[in-house]
Amino acid sequence: MGIILTIGYILFFILLIYKWKYFYIEGLSYKIIIVLFLLKIFTCFILTIIYSKYYTERSAADIFKYFDDSKYIYNALFINPVHYLQLVFGINSDAEYLQVYVQKTVNWLNQTDYYLKITNQTNNNFYESTRLITRVNAIFRIFSFGYYYVHCIFMIFISLIGQFAIFKTFYPFLKTKKKELILFIFITPSILLWSSGILKENIVFLGLGIFIFNFFKIINKTFNYKTFLYLAISLYIIFISKYYILIALIPSSFAALLITYTNKKGMGIKYLIVNLFLLFIFLNFRFIFPSINPLEKIAEKQRNLIRTSKGGTYILRENKNKKDILYISSEKNIAKNNTDNHVLIALGTPYKLYINGEEQAEISYIKNDSSKYKILFTSQKAGSYIEIKKLKPTIYSFVTSIPGSLINTFFRPFVFESKSLMILFAAIENLFLILFIIICSIFKEKNIQNKNIMLFCINFSIVLNILIGLTNPVLGTIVRFRIFSILLLLLASLIILDREKLKNYFKSLYARI
Repeated sequence: MGIILTIGYILFFILLIYKWKYFYIEGLSYKIIIVLFLLKIFTCFILTIIYSKYYTERSAADIFKYFDDSKYIYNALFINPVHYLQLVFGINSDAEYLQVYVQKTVNWLNQTDYYLKITNQTNNNFYESTRLITRVNAIFRIFSFGYYYVHCIFMIFISLIGQFAIFKTFYPFLKTKKKELILFIFITPSILLWSSGILKENIVFLGLGIFIFNFFKIINKTFNYKTFLYLAISLYIIFISKYYILIALIPSSFAALLITYTNKKGMGIKYLIVNLFLLFIFLNFRFIFPSINPLEKIAEKQRNLIRTSKGGTYILRENKNKKDILYISSEKNIAKNNTDNHVLIALGTPYKLYINGEEQAEISYIKNDSSKYKILFTSQKAGSYIEIKKLKPTIYSFVTSIPGSLINTFFRPFVFESKSLMILFAAIENLFLILFIIICSIFKEKNIQNKNIMLFCINFSIVLNILIGLTNPVLGTIVRFRIFSILLLLLASLIILDREKLKNYFKSLYARI
């Protein structure tokens, strides 16, 4: 049944590609688009095999865990449709009467108000929450009957819409480089891999593609009232999926608009001025609105990612009216207590205490006391975990951490630090990308025709890489999250590349040989 349903949806989307005018563009046949769609499906199977091999614990695999959690949300539809809608659309979704539906979930529970409070985290369930992908899967289950690969097909088609929007945007001024354009947008290995599974990257591609397509209409002065409607929709999609991508778009967009509606002189200087001005506002935002501290927000995000990436078990210790969070690196000394929801911890077990969300350096030991212990969550240590400078919510800490974040996102992983095939392939891809950018810089056009768009792409890539590098301590996560900065950086390089100059160089080199 699952195979028949999956094939049926594949044929349905192929027909949709063929019939939908959105996918029509001169110079690119429907056959190529369908081949790209099928390539993404094949890559999805490869990604599923990779995750099945490297993540023996299904609840730790991103492409599985949110899909699995969605089953419990979906089941609410048959018990109380109103409750299902509340859970899916986030309407008072942490109400006590809704907890009966989510008790068996793994990742959804880690986003409850209670959990966030005791771990000293901000409630981000409206945006940047892992619940988003669970909710999307809970909607897909209405049409999929719970078959995993049907969800994959839906997600792949969503990302295809966004990627094709990016292609339609850049194609008019890169017609002579059509093959390279197709290669970069659709077939760059990391982009192809991470846009072909049940991951938020697919939703981000949809939002980013719609935004770029419509924003460039404003740049080209070909917009109408619908343009702003689509922009609003795209910004909302980006905001609720990965808000830091929206942050990266802000300086690039303001600078591009400034150049479009003033003059073309000093483009680089204008981008620099806009970035410095917005950075100054960002760093001092808390003095303007004391209740909002962006630096604390970034530092909190980093703490959360370090906490979940370093592995171990996080325990809630309850003693009279006091509650503490303990970090225990090993599960060996933890035993379940069948009488209630608490666990037993062996005497002498070493732990570290968390205060205001930060792990303390001092090691303590479990003593014979009357405390009760409850597991908050257990996570596996990421295989590509790296040490990064821990952020403090200060301007000095933020600024001094930027160089390291750029090194981690632009140049790592290095080949010599690859501990798995996936990281090794990412390192090799990184070398090719750096080499291509260097070649484009050497064999660049004398008069770049679309310099504003080029600077937009470069600016976006730099800002996004800074944000990713500041907060992420896992090379595998960095490789996945930076696919959007890689894409725009490649497109910027393609804009400046003079193909004829490069061809003539190789011809002369061949002649000398």
